[in-house]
Amino acid sequence: AGPLGRRFATPAALAEAVAARVTAGRVLAVARGRAEFGPRALGGRSLLASPRTRASRDRVNALKGREAWRPVAPIVLEGAEVWFEDLVPSPHMILTFRGTPRAQREIEGVLHEDGTARVQTVGPRDDAFLRSLLERLEARGEPPVVINTSLNRPGEPIVNTAAEALAAAEAMDVDGIALGDWLVDRRPWSGEDAAPG
Repeated sequence: AGPLGRRFATPAALAEAVAARVTAGRVLAVARGRAEFGPRALGGRSLLASPRTRASRDRVNALKGREAWRPVAPIVLEGAEVWFEDLVPSPHMILTFRGTPRAQREIEGVLHEDGTARVQTVGPRDDAFLRSLLERLEARGEPPVVINTSLNRPGEPIVNTAAEALAAAEAMDVDGIALGDWLVDRRPWSGEDAAPG
């Protein structure tokens, strides 16, 4: 670790470190890969957090400076019918699904008031980091689901460059940022991480 954070050799190692922080209740910015095109945050320019409580969603909205009633969206593994009824692949977050009774109990932070969510699914050929993150959460006994919303401040577009991502993370006062292969904690972290590369 150093002033610029810590670099990880593989997406799986970075995902393990992010999963540890999400499990601990931290809100992390993610800016990885090429900039995304379109109105949705699909995990490459996102804020990620635990889906367990509405308080987690409310904190994400507060950090973004937007109304508490604004919905967020979940990222889940393809085939996660345990969480959403009649789930089909939805990699671009354009379909809405009803949460199951289990979802209403365990991941209420990603459900709208009507019990639905605009879901992004991650399949075997999709982003290795996101897939690993969900798998690592499940291995920790957590729901393999994360709150996802766009990495931007009110009235601004989703961030594009690394400099914009770092500026947004600082302005929103998030707990940390996964930037490329690096993870920068903005608050002290005493948990364990995967071995750095």
